Amino acid sequence: MFTLEPQKVLDVVTKHNSLLSQATPADACSQLPTIMDLMAPNCASGEKSAQITAGDLAFLRATYQADLETPLEIEQSNIQFVMLRELEKNNSR
Repeated sequence: MFTLEPQKVLDVVTKHNSLLSQATPADACSQLPTIMDLMAPNCASGEKSAQITAGDLAFLRATYQADLETPLEIEQSNIQFVMLRELEKNNSR
């Protein structure tokens, strides 16, 4: 389990917002554990998740709920809100 920090979620949303067009891996590990770290060349293998994480699932759920007619800035905020809600729900289990 990890500490839920809204700023980290926002950073992930901002970093992976390109997923609305195309996902590109980062050079280093993400602040939140993510399966995307497997493709990060400067992320130590011990820090890489071998499976999809709660953050990944929250991001996917939030992204698939996105309204592509909504302005990008508003949709980023909506994605962040849904991710936080999903992660809080997951942490309370």
